[in-house]
Amino acid sequence: MRRKILTMVMACTLVLAGCSSLPSSGPVTSFERDIPDAESLVLKGYGPVAGSTPDILVRDFLRASAAGLSDDFQVARSYLTDRAKAAWRPESQVQIYSDDQTPFVTGDASTVSVSIGVNAVVTPDGSYEEQAASSKTSLKYKLTTNSLGEWRIDELPDGVLLSQSSFHAVYTQASVYFFAPDYRALVPDRRWYPVRRLESHLMQALIEGPSSDIASAVVSAIPAGARLPLQQVAVTAGVADVQLEGEYLVSSEQQEALKWQVTSTLAQVPGVTEVRVQNNGMRLDDVAIPAGPTWTMDKRVGFNKSGLVLRDRSFTTVVVPASEQPGAHAASVGPVDSSPLAFINGDKLFSVRVGGKPVQILESEGISRPSIDRLDWIWTVVGNEVVVTNPAGDDSVRIASPWQDDRSIKSISISPDGARALLRRDGDGSSSVWMAAVKRNAQGKPAGIDVPRRVELDAAEVLDVSWAGNTSALILQRGDEASKVTISSLGSVPETLEAPADAIRISGGATPQAVLLDTKDEAIYSRFGVSWRSSTTDLVEESYPH
Repeated sequence: MRRKILTMVMACTLVLAGCSSLPSSGPVTSFERDIPDAESLVLKGYGPVAGSTPDILVRDFLRASAAGLSDDFQVARSYLTDRAKAAWRPESQVQIYSDDQTPFVTGDASTVSVSIGVNAVVTPDGSYEEQAASSKTSLKYKLTTNSLGEWRIDELPDGVLLSQSSFHAVYTQASVYFFAPDYRALVPDRRWYPVRRLESHLMQALIEGPSSDIASAVVSAIPAGARLPLQQVAVTAGVADVQLEGEYLVSSEQQEALKWQVTSTLAQVPGVTEVRVQNNGMRLDDVAIPAGPTWTMDKRVGFNKSGLVLRDRSFTTVVVPASEQPGAHAASVGPVDSSPLAFINGDKLFSVRVGGKPVQILESEGISRPSIDRLDWIWTVVGNEVVVTNPAGDDSVRIASPWQDDRSIKSISISPDGARALLRRDGDGSSSVWMAAVKRNAQGKPAGIDVPRRVELDAAEVLDVSWAGNTSALILQRGDEASKVTISSLGSVPETLEAPADAIRISGGATPQAVLLDTKDEAIYSRFGVSWRSSTTDLVEESYPH
């Protein structure tokens, strides 16, 4: 996610850091690569002012600690006693507050309190956790005087407190890549880390493993017991030198996977143009990196008078003539170049490949719109059960609802890489959206879904859900006065767009900028910045891979 240069609301001096070029080479292992900006801001803190009262000293400390990631907290520690310097762990968490707030500082001669509303918290592993609107933090600081009679902080809570703009000046979001269980695709695990030494933070994250939200859906090629000398990655003249110590990887498959995973993760670092990997001193320079999936997220599927149509770049193909399947609807296509299509006709679900004949793979009442993953598995909901079927219809998996209440699962949408599921639920006059990791065996066959996590939304009715790329959930809602689209990107603040009032379906392409809406009267709208424009297509129910 590109960070905007923002004006600091805290009294810090802002100095432009030197610009480095963005990576121009290296493997592309996904259709979405979020490259942090090379241009960043450096916050400057100042040491204690002689004669400061306890409350002023704490205010100044907060400013200095906000700049601490630029100087390893050296200036911030000058506000502390020796005992506090040894005990304070500023990296333990970051609490983020909005720019329109100012910390409220009160206290007496020896104890100062700081309180403010908190929007989000970043944990030590880089996970971004949104907080409830009413969340507040209250911090206590105990002070004492030094030998010169100057106040210093003797006890304080771990972590730092940052305004939203200060946070974006010193932190950036990046993907830590892990493998799908078949080792044929990389899965992004979105994290926030300091811009300074980003390469070392990302490499350490690879060693420590995936976050809990995605752990059950991924595996890693990082060898057991891996470690980095001095826990750092050296970058010289654009070359990141990764020296991993630990288990020795013997097979070419293990070496290829290791190089692919490390290179793809570190290639996001601004200024890094090459990644060199060593495993216990053995250089992997000559090890080839697999090509990965061939994503085709810009193709579209829909219906016109000719039948079921696939449009891929400048080519239009009638996949199923209207005369063969009158009444066909709710078509989907998978996210890679060889993916099948699927559609519903009556109470039957069909799969079909370009140039082939439709194959009935399921028959039941109330089949939800199908969703197709990278491995060609076709997902749908029947009753309150998730049904997953292969394109031939001769292998299927049934996944019971993870909930024990009366609310029903209405639909499911699988991320293109197959690692995450969005589930839409209805019941008791309300609707909700949940996200869960998808469990698979080593061949990629679905084996279940992990414990779902609720996506925070308002009370408006949820009409449909989809994915834009592998990391952004699209949620179409209808309220009392208007419809809207919420873009909930992993580890980021959600974005909300007004939508046409009669929109009923949504689908996303490779990024959140590529979004289609389908309306009751069969009009199609495409996203145009922060608004929508009517499409001149002859297709109805047009959608990106879903």
